[in-house]
Amino acid sequence: MKNTLILYVIVFSLFACKENKKDNTTLLNNPNVISSDDVFAKNKLEGKTVEELRILRNEIFAKKGYIFKDSILNNYFLDQKWYKPNKNAQIVLSSSEKKTIELIKEAEIKLLKFNTPKGYQLVTKSDANGRPINQIAYDFDNDGIEDIVSLGKNIKNETEHTLFIYLSSKTKFERIKLNSNADFRIFPFQLELKKGEISYGFCEDGTSALCRTFTLKYNSKVKTFQLINYVSSYRIMYGHLSKEINLISGTYNVIKEASTITDSDNIIKTSNKGKQETKVITSDLINPKLYNYLDAIGNQFEEDVAIDDYGYQLTDCSTEIIRKLQLEFDFGALNYIGDSHVFIKELKDFVKGIDSEHFSNSDHIKFSKSYYLHRNWVLDYIKEDECEDEIVLIYDELNKTFTIQINNCALVKEDEEVIHTSEQSTFIEFKIGKNCSYSFYRISAAG
Repeated sequence: MKNTLILYVIVFSLFACKENKKDNTTLLNNPNVISSDDVFAKNKLEGKTVEELRILRNEIFAKKGYIFKDSILNNYFLDQKWYKPNKNAQIVLSSSEKKTIELIKEAEIKLLKFNTPKGYQLVTKSDANGRPINQIAYDFDNDGIEDIVSLGKNIKNETEHTLFIYLSSKTKFERIKLNSNADFRIFPFQLELKKGEISYGFCEDGTSALCRTFTLKYNSKVKTFQLINYVSSYRIMYGHLSKEINLISGTYNVIKEASTITDSDNIIKTSNKGKQETKVITSDLINPKLYNYLDAIGNQFEEDVAIDDYGYQLTDCSTEIIRKLQLEFDFGALNYIGDSHVFIKELKDFVKGIDSEHFSNSDHIKFSKSYYLHRNWVLDYIKEDECEDEIVLIYDELNKTFTIQINNCALVKEDEEVIHTSEQSTFIEFKIGKNCSYSFYRISAAG
């Protein structure tokens, strides 16, 4: 009996040791990784790998019951005896825990394969508000390795700023230049990370103090970043105007806050909402041309005056309408064109080629270009489509309308001879509003 008891104690002790060893072993089989319970000092983090530091940082959340979406972290913590996942856990961090997380992040960033591109240096402080600008470390592409986002400026030209995004899955930089569309000097502000989304922005030098903020999110389908939100703001007479555009839903909101001329304390706030869908705007499309497109959205709710890029009031809207239409065919969703989408290649070419100078100083103008618009005609007796077609833009300043007209014809043949020509016209109609804005009205057909 005594021998049996001794044998049981030995077996139990060995089993317990084995269990303890498993519980204390990290994902990397390194039992010397310090616990996040310890008081952190920078020298305690030295010698740790990026993976070990990542586990340390996330251990703080694991001990609060956080359930990890990342499979590597989830599998690791599920192997820990102390881990109690709780889908209803409310994660509240103490000030010391927040400091610990930031300290570990700094150590992680130093270990990541990231070097500022040649000719640039990191921007660490905002000239806009004097606050520090920190790099962002986050696993955007979900490959288990954290990516880096930082702001750099050209060493030879300190007014030139670029947002650098280093994706580990691509092992190269994505670059987004921070430009003014009027050649003003810009003043970048902080990089922010919230729920996997990056926000960055800048203010432009000038009397109106125009500021722009962009929010990006990684799109796993196209394997790059997509612009999902845009905010612009500037000073107006006796007040301030801001506009926010959700580029996923297409909704926007224009808010004006201004006092009356006679009473500066009487602030009147107005809010106008609308919707304009756009195509998926990836990071490579972010440039001053895109700014012009976004700034035109909702401008019917802005100050009741139309000005050109140089600040001069426009005598007519033809030039501005053409410019906006060309931008919409670059960035807009164009959902309203319906079945005419079959001609999208020719429509884009047509709109791009419109000479806005052709439209100046006239109330009613017609601009056209010839194409061969091949299509599948419903009529059985139309076997070929060999006749020349036409796309026309009719601008009517007096009636505040403009129309894109598609004239599509086909040759009707019998015994290899042309009997007559069949033609169908499609009209895409728009109405012109305040500030040279316009809105889609309807599509109609004839013929």
